[in-house]
Amino acid sequence: MKKEEQTSWFSNGNLIISGEYFVLAGAKALAVPLKFGQSMKVDFYSNNQNIIHWKSSELGNPWFSALLDCENLDIKSSSNAEIALRLQKLLKAIHKIKPELFDKKKSYLISSDIQFNLNWGWGSSSTLVSNLANWAGIDPFELNQMVSSGSGYDIAVSLSPTPVLYQVNKGIRLVDPVVFNPVFKESILFIYLGKKQSSERSIERNLASVKKNKNLIPLINDLTEKFANEKNILEFARCITEHEKIVSGTIKTPRIKEKYFSDFEGEIKSLGAWGGDFAMTVSRMDRIRVTQYFKDKKLETIFRFDDIIKSNLN
Repeated sequence: MKKEEQTSWFSNGNLIISGEYFVLAGAKALAVPLKFGQSMKVDFYSNNQNIIHWKSSELGNPWFSALLDCENLDIKSSSNAEIALRLQKLLKAIHKIKPELFDKKKSYLISSDIQFNLNWGWGSSSTLVSNLANWAGIDPFELNQMVSSGSGYDIAVSLSPTPVLYQVNKGIRLVDPVVFNPVFKESILFIYLGKKQSSERSIERNLASVKKNKNLIPLINDLTEKFANEKNILEFARCITEHEKIVSGTIKTPRIKEKYFSDFEGEIKSLGAWGGDFAMTVSRMDRIRVTQYFKDKKLETIFRFDDIIKSNLN
């Protein structure tokens, strides 16, 4: 079997800082690319087997593999049936957009490596969609719409070298690069809460409530702009409080600070699907004290702003 060529792609992991849930109803969101993402490479082979051999790894360790038939994308074998079906759905969507992609005289070895813990919710799905779309030469937003009910903010930021303000207004996608590099960033920490959440299920559960409260979108838009530009730590914390109260009241879920960290000297904001992925904290306390506070609560995965955020300035 002769190896013909190799191509590779990389997409950023991501976090949504403000506008979660409401971005689905047309609100403006602030989203940031991360220094960690997902790489993918494709090797082509000339043979008559006409198969796709898929291999995925997490932090360099194998975690999923599958064999699919190129012609009809039937799953021949896999290490996880549920993941294989999701992959098949994605590949079938690509085939629908660009049926000529898979050459009947070739086989494909597609290898992907996720550079972060899959439980963290940093965009393993969106980075895969972006990588596959780039390989196929198709619009990643179109592909995402075929397989996901999300707004597409994660696709936008997976491809961006900088944070973005993202909005879908009357069907028009607006993606504006923005400098998000607060002067008080040393007082910001990102904490993994230890309970992986499904974005898709969270959307299904809360979308109706968000749409009923579209009158709150101007408030979310204003807060998003303030998050991106605020230079005062106390005002930034006030924005977190206001944003959390709006989302909490809309999706009928308690604020995470009220539920778990009521004695914390600072503010805490849920990121993405509420309930267990990452949270952002801001406090005027010494960072060592803040870190110890969360470690005392058995939360050990803690990052500083510059540890993970890819911004215009670093």
